[in-house]
Amino acid sequence: MNSLAGTQAKTLNDIGVYQVGAQASAYGFTVGAQYEHGDANFFWGNTQRGDRPMDQFFTGASYTIGPFTVGGNYVIGTFEGAGRGAYSAALSNASGGRNNFVANPAGAALMRRVGWGVGGNYRLAPGLDVLAEFSSFTVAERGRDLDPSNPGVQDRGTAKVFIVGTRLAF
Repeated sequence: MNSLAGTQAKTLNDIGVYQVGAQASAYGFTVGAQYEHGDANFFWGNTQRGDRPMDQFFTGASYTIGPFTVGGNYVIGTFEGAGRGAYSAALSNASGGRNNFVANPAGAALMRRVGWGVGGNYRLAPGLDVLAEFSSFTVAERGRDLDPSNPGVQDRGTAKVFIVGTRLAF
């Protein structure tokens, strides 16, 4: 009889993420992109053993002519969702502690986040700007109810925001 009493099993991965990005500006245009990959969840916390890695891509562009600037951006990311497998002492014991979680069905815990935004800025005077921006951000995860106040499983949630304001910098 083999017992796990008094032993510890590692259930979390170390956070390990790499990023690469670039930005360039010329003739009033600025463009940029960034890619991230590694062992982290959406909140940059530790993943559980057996979780899928995080992948995220961000890109944006803007154009400035005189006092006007317009721009837009886009981000897409895939992360481990909330529907992880359960910890299994028997599996941990049988595998020598290498895999401590019961596997999920393929794709059952995939969380996808997609966002985009467009906006503009007008410089009234040095340090005084008027701006407007529209942004949309969607979170989707199959089988997870993101809005339990509505009947059925709402596995997609979207927030849309329109902002008008001023900026004062001195």
